[in-house]
Amino acid sequence: MQQRVEDSKGIVLSSLSRECQELAVRCDCTSLSYVFALPETYIEARRAVVGLQTWLLEDKKYTSFIQTSLKVLDEKYAEAKKMFEIGKAHLSQAEYRTDSFRIQLSKVEQENETNEKKLDELEARLETKERDYLSKRLTCEVYEDQLKKMLKEADNREDTLNNHLSIERFQQEIRQFSKELPKLKAQMDALQGRLEFFKQRKQELLALRVECKKIEHDLQLALEDKILKENELNRVISCRQTIRNIYKCRATNDLPQKIFYSLPVKSKLPGESSNGKFK
Repeated sequence: MQQRVEDSKGIVLSSLSRECQELAVRCDCTSLSYVFALPETYIEARRAVVGLQTWLLEDKKYTSFIQTSLKVLDEKYAEAKKMFEIGKAHLSQAEYRTDSFRIQLSKVEQENETNEKKLDELEARLETKERDYLSKRLTCEVYEDQLKKMLKEADNREDTLNNHLSIERFQQEIRQFSKELPKLKAQMDALQGRLEFFKQRKQELLALRVECKKIEHDLQLALEDKILKENELNRVISCRQTIRNIYKCRATNDLPQKIFYSLPVKSKLPGESSNGKFK
């Protein structure tokens, strides 16, 4: 209702509604605007009733809108819950895989620590064996060359006892080298094989560390995805509960009266107990 404007002469005609102003003109009573105070009240009351009727009509449509919204939210809830369960299962698998991989990596780390301690020792042993092998092989080659010379010289002169003993000594040394050199070579190959194995395990460790970082990154992504889906599920649950509460409030026939008199609008659906649970 428009605020009434009064002056020393009473109600101002321009402050009345258009209907009252037209009525005053038809009745030729524009100078007696206060006469139309009561009709103005009726007009405003009629407008209020029309507005209330319009609100009640639209309110009935709103109930249908709420029911549709609740149905849509029920579908969204089922989908959000399904996606959340999938995300939770994915996270559980990622956690199990990460834990298993970390255990495997820890074992390889411990093995590598032990191998690192042995590595220096094996390299020192291999170096010693290589020096020994090289020394004996060179010595053997020198003895073989010397023996060839002595045998060649023996054909050109009379064979003396000393010359014969020297030849036998060289031959014996060469036979001894022939036995020792293959053994040394086998030992060197074995040491070299162990060193290569340790180096290979170290490379595998480096690859496992890279793979572990990737798996941990996948775990973080799975965790973030699960949190996002959980938040979405909680959001849908909250919206769904709000719409349900609104629908429960609207299930009562005296809702307009409660709103008009500012009374609590909470009500019970048929079959619902006082604590909000259904029997």
